[in-house]
Amino acid sequence: DAWGYCTRQCVSYAAWAVAHSGRQAPMYYGNARDWVWHALSDGVAVYSFSNPLGYSGVQEGGPQPGDVAISVSGTWGHAMYVESVSGKSVYVSQYNAALDGRFSYQNRDGSNYYYLRFQ
Repeated sequence: DAWGYCTRQCVSYAAWAVAHSGRQAPMYYGNARDWVWHALSDGVAVYSFSNPLGYSGVQEGGPQPGDVAISVSGTWGHAMYVESVSGKSVYVSQYNAALDGRFSYQNRDGSNYYYLRFQ
């Protein structure tokens, strides 16, 4: 795609959603699991309630609509676009959550995610 990801993957959708909102989309960040490190290296604000991987530079706090939520679980992780927030619960839009290349919305417990706030 235009941002260096495979189409119909979660990272491609997340980059598209950021660009579609009028902000600078992340390019060539790799798998979702790698996005936190790349974002921190690029000076993107990163928030987390728990900072599960212990990254330096992650700010304590929760998400806002428009953030990219990153799960670092599994081999590749998962990228989601935050639509709305209620406490530690996030309502996200995403591609490929079930590894089927499909678009979906989902309420998730966002306690252990990272939140990337692109400008």
